[in-house]
Amino acid sequence: MSGLETRIQADIVNFLIRDDRIGWVHRCNTGKALVNGRMVEFGLGRGTADIIGMTCNGKFLAIEVKTPKGRISDHQRMWLKRVAMHGGLAAVVRSVDDVKTALNAGCGAVYGL
Repeated sequence: MSGLETRIQADIVNFLIRDDRIGWVHRCNTGKALVNGRMVEFGLGRGTADIIGMTCNGKFLAIEVKTPKGRISDHQRMWLKRVAMHGGLAAVVRSVDDVKTALNAGCGAVYGL
């Protein structure tokens, strides 16, 4: 992840934790490490959104953060589509303004695809 993407993510999390429509929010950490000679993966799995949470009315929230030129992977696209298909709010965003637009658009489709 680039430094720019990290800054965009931090700005978005700071916005979301102050937004009255959001019940909770969490930045997903992923990675790999060598443990007792075995490679172990950490996180929720391939394609998981960068930021997950829940709206105050109980809808799951999945936000994939990208830089202006960043592209999502097929695994990320599938993950977001599943969230939307089951009534959650899913979005690919590049700024806090994109998050505001996605929250206003509501659930059931993937914003930003």
